[in-house]
Amino acid sequence: MCFSLLRDLEFDHMRRPTSLVLCFFLSGCATGPQWLPRVQHEQPPYAIYGSVVSDNGAKDGWVVVHRGVIVSVGSSESTIPKHARKYKYSGYIFPGLIDTHNHPQYNAIPRWRAAKKYKNRYEWIVDPIYRQNVEAVFAKLKEHHVEYAALKYGEVRALIGGTTSIQGTYAPPESNGLVRNISPTYEADAYTLDVRGLSDEKVQKIRSDLTTGQLKRYFLHVAEGVDTKSSEEFNVLQSKGLLRSGIVLIHGIALTREQFRLMRRVGAYLVWSPQSNLSLYGKTTDVVAAKEEGLTISLAPDWTITGTDNMLEELKVAEKYSKERLHSKVTARDLFRMATINAAKVAGLDQFLGRVAPRFGADFFLAPRLDPDPFKSLLKTNSRDVHMVFVDGVPLYGDEGEVEKFVDSNSIDRINVQGRQKVVVTVADPRLAPRSQEHFRDIVQLLQKSIVMVAPLSEDQ
Repeated sequence: MCFSLLRDLEFDHMRRPTSLVLCFFLSGCATGPQWLPRVQHEQPPYAIYGSVVSDNGAKDGWVVVHRGVIVSVGSSESTIPKHARKYKYSGYIFPGLIDTHNHPQYNAIPRWRAAKKYKNRYEWIVDPIYRQNVEAVFAKLKEHHVEYAALKYGEVRALIGGTTSIQGTYAPPESNGLVRNISPTYEADAYTLDVRGLSDEKVQKIRSDLTTGQLKRYFLHVAEGVDTKSSEEFNVLQSKGLLRSGIVLIHGIALTREQFRLMRRVGAYLVWSPQSNLSLYGKTTDVVAAKEEGLTISLAPDWTITGTDNMLEELKVAEKYSKERLHSKVTARDLFRMATINAAKVAGLDQFLGRVAPRFGADFFLAPRLDPDPFKSLLKTNSRDVHMVFVDGVPLYGDEGEVEKFVDSNSIDRINVQGRQKVVVTVADPRLAPRSQEHFRDIVQLLQKSIVMVAPLSEDQ
């Protein structure tokens, strides 16, 4: 997220010593901290006051940001640089939501509602109706060479729901995208096909890269279904030596408590996507058993085709499922963790993202107090409620008058989200991103020329 969009905000005199100020806050920067892999823009410092949400609840204080990094969080204004801009907000400051499994390049395509339930993912993927409504449409996007526009549109759909990082975008490294792309930018990779098809050479490469640290995480679709074929995938994974630290299992519907226990022992992780699972199979992961076994679990929408629009919506689905089917054993606090702290751990980024804390990336969003309990308030929040979403310290979505205080108005597009006018920033630094001068309206026009109908930003519109 290397943007050159911030107005000078009367900080021209701060431009030259910017790096010195950063070094002061970080207690030295000679080696270039590894947790700061993408921060390059020269951004004047600013401070936002609000109710900062952490794992322990919420506490009022100032969040000081400089060059895309949170340099301090506290109640005292003494931590704020003398010339920093101050911004006061009456609501919550949440960590940016981390989507640990999605296919955003598909998310410009309208939702497909399966007419029946399937035993495993290998059934619906060959369903003629699915092929016509989804794969044939995606083929048109590729044929017209606008797959990148579909990806950008999908990222906007995620962004309006407080998402600041996504696994599964696979944007070219030089394009950066709008949100942080976990794969492959942050030493993560994935294999989306049947694990039985992994060659010995591929398996050896995965194991080697995880051992040497070249990869932090490797994501695999495992046990996505309710039949024996799905449950056997875990044994296949184990036989290939891929049940180990750094491995992330996506879905795991057919997994047992004993398998969850083994995953925890070896340092593997689980991604839970309830809406997509229930839509396709009528069943989802035994998340209570996984939780009770101490497994680190994250929540993710899967994609908008059979899942939800974004992380805020997936949180609501998970809360409803917990209340109706799990006797509320998955709490509001649990869900907050699954979307932030746990998600960062699953992604291998828990030293850099998932918290509003010093030395963490400045990925957070502002949302109103809809409940005295911040975790319950999060579950009540809709995309239209979100005040501003910051990625790498830059607000990319939110209320027009507020975003314009930070971002050049020429970079802003007005959009309608759930009946409310909001703005989004889609113009990236032209030195770093190809086609960076395309505004959101340009992206929509490109898509409309290629496919019959573009999905709404929110299905609730």
